Amino acid sequence: MRLPTLSQIHDAQGVVYRSMAPTPQYSWPLMNIRLGTEAWIKHENHTPVGAFKLRGALVYMDWLKQSEAGVRGVVAATRGNFGQGVTMAARLNGLKAVIVVPLGNSREKNRAMLAQGAELVEHGQDFQESLEFARRLALDK
Repeated sequence: MRLPTLSQIHDAQGVVYRSMAPTPQYSWPLMNIRLGTEAWIKHENHTPVGAFKLRGALVYMDWLKQSEAGVRGVVAATRGNFGQGVTMAARLNGLKAVIVVPLGNSREKNRAMLAQGAELVEHGQDFQESLEFARRLALDK
């Protein structure tokens, strides 16, 4: 695997910042004392989906749209934050997102994915079963 070039990193940054602002970072004095050094904490809970997962999803969806003519959607398995990121990125790129979660998954995470526009599918007793079903579903779509 080749590392991205500086130009590719700047391109990805542009893709991300079209849809979200930079994540706030703070240096907390008490934290610095406890750590024995100056630390800057990136507050991912301030992103549109409350997690860092959105950045990678935005860059991937942009790449997918450019490289796969006629792509209409994506399928993913998750228990929450990843699904929110995938769904928001898909929606912003005009794609459908089918998200597979295990039975009994967090109602709050499910509602958050639905609010982003996911087609939510509950399948399997655990993440592994959801993942395997999502893979089969992606092949069928």
